[in-house]
Amino acid sequence: MVTKSGQDTLETLKSILSDIDHVSQFSENVVSKTILLNIMSTISDRAATQQKFNNLLEEYRKIMIMENLGEAWFEMTEDEQMSISKLNNFFCGLHALVHMAEAANSCIKVVEEASFESVPIFDPGFKVPNESGTTRLLRTCSKAFSMGGDEKSGVYGSFFVFVKDFLKAHKMQSLPIQRFKGNRFNILFSNAANVFFLHEKINEYLSSECSNRLLKSIFHDIKIPCFVAGLKALGLLSFLLTVPLWCFIEDKDVHILDSPKYYSEIISMLESVCDIESLQKFIEGKVTLSFCNKEALVADSIFNKLIEPWEHDDKDCVHL
Repeated sequence: MVTKSGQDTLETLKSILSDIDHVSQFSENVVSKTILLNIMSTISDRAATQQKFNNLLEEYRKIMIMENLGEAWFEMTEDEQMSISKLNNFFCGLHALVHMAEAANSCIKVVEEASFESVPIFDPGFKVPNESGTTRLLRTCSKAFSMGGDEKSGVYGSFFVFVKDFLKAHKMQSLPIQRFKGNRFNILFSNAANVFFLHEKINEYLSSECSNRLLKSIFHDIKIPCFVAGLKALGLLSFLLTVPLWCFIEDKDVHILDSPKYYSEIISMLESVCDIESLQKFIEGKVTLSFCNKEALVADSIFNKLIEPWEHDDKDCVHL
C-alpha cells in the first residue's frame, strides 16, 4: 500500500477485487462484486485508520448494492436499506488492554511532572522517551528480578533466595515478577502489583547488594514515594479492572453480542470513582465489577497488600 490510510486500504482492496475479476474474466459473473456483497462483518484492531477504512468500505459496498438492486433499492424503506447495507464492525478486545497501558503511562507521567520540578532519575542511560518514572521502575525491576531478564546485570537467583521465606509465608513457590519482553498484554498492570508487593523487600535487598548501574537505578527509584504510588495504582487497576476484563474477553461462554453490558459496567465503574471519596473506596478494594472473581481477590496476598493502608496513599488520590 502507498500508506496505511483508510482510503489507500480501500484502494488496495479494490485492486485485489479487480485482479480476481481479471482472473475470472471468462466467467459470466462478476466475482469481485459477489465477494464484496457477501462481506457482512469486519474484525480488526482499534486503530483510527482501521475505523476510517470500515466507514469507506461500508459506503463503497452500499454503492455496489444499489447498482445490483437497481430500482428495487429505492422501493425499500430506510430501515430495510440500512439492514442490508450496514456492516458489523468488531474490534479485538485485547487491544483495549494495550491502549489502557499506554494511557496509564501517559497519565502517570503527567502526575509526576506536576509533582516535581524535574522528575528524578539516577542514570539518564535508562531514560526512554515518553516513559514515566513509574514505568521505568517497573521495566528495570523486570530486567533485574525476573527469570531470564538481564543476564549481565540481573540478580534473579540471589534475590529469589533472599525472599524465598517471605514468598513461602504467602504460599508462593516462585518469584511473581515477570519479564516485559514477550509479555505484551497486561504486563504493565500485573507486574506493577507484583513489584509493589515486593517493594520493601527490594529496597532491603538493594541496601546491601547494589553492584551495577541497573541495581543502583532501581535502588534510587524504589525510594521515591511517587513512583511506588504509581505501582500501587497500576496494581489495583490490574486486579479490579484489567484482569476481569481479560477474563471476560477470553470467556467462551460470553457471546460477542453480550459484551456491551460488560463494557458499560466498566465505564460506569470508572466514572463513579472520579471524586476523592469514591476513589478512596477504590483504593481500599471496595469498588469491584460484578464479573470480578471476588473469592480469588480475598485469598490473594498481593491484592491484600495493595489494599492495606499505606503512608503515601494520598499520592494515589490525585486530581489535576
